[in-house]
Amino acid sequence: MQRCARVANFDIDDYVLRSRLDQKHNDNLHFTWIGPYQIVGTDEHSFRVLHLVTGAESDVHASRLKFYADVSFKVTEEICEYVDAQGIVLMVAELKKHWWNSAKRC
Repeated sequence: MQRCARVANFDIDDYVLRSRLDQKHNDNLHFTWIGPYQIVGTDEHSFRVLHLVTGAESDVHASRLKFYADVSFKVTEEICEYVDAQGIVLMVAELKKHWWNSAKRC
């Protein structure tokens, strides 16, 4: 039996946040809540969510969702700009130059 299990209580057209694993550090998981996404479908254990900017749909397990707002939420241009800007992960492709600071002792 699973402990502390929450029953997902989302309706079609509700808005939710989705958890994203950003990094694992010292066996601790660091999650970030991103969104909002709109619920467009349901299954037994997952929900189909719609990205507000790209229109992409994906299936997300209920345990990775958190309620954000109901159907009365108005998606504004400002919300779309926020959603579009979040979740950007930049990676360093290569180091062009480096030097050693001999005056500093580690």
